[in-house]
Amino acid sequence: MDLIFLLIAVCPAAAAAGYECVRGEDGRSFGAAFAEWFYCVTFVNLALLYARGWGSFDFTAFSVVFLLKYMLSSAAAVAVVWVGKRGYRFLKRGRD
Repeated sequence: MDLIFLLIAVCPAAAAAGYECVRGEDGRSFGAAFAEWFYCVTFVNLALLYARGWGSFDFTAFSVVFLLKYMLSSAAAVAVVWVGKRGYRFLKRGRD
């Protein structure tokens, strides 16, 4: 379970937060950026599980298909949020 959670939520969040901190986009610490990305990725994946009809989650055994699906979901969530944040910054800069 811990390895699965690491692959699905922690790794994409750490990669996105690290990229954001290296670029110095917000001037935030890695911890703050990681918390934001981790929440986003975890929320998206749990919302998808719920939408698929999983009212309760038993994270003891998973298939490779499940892992691939939710690893891709994590990557897509990071990409969509990153594009949204960039668009928001662009619009905000245009109003200033």
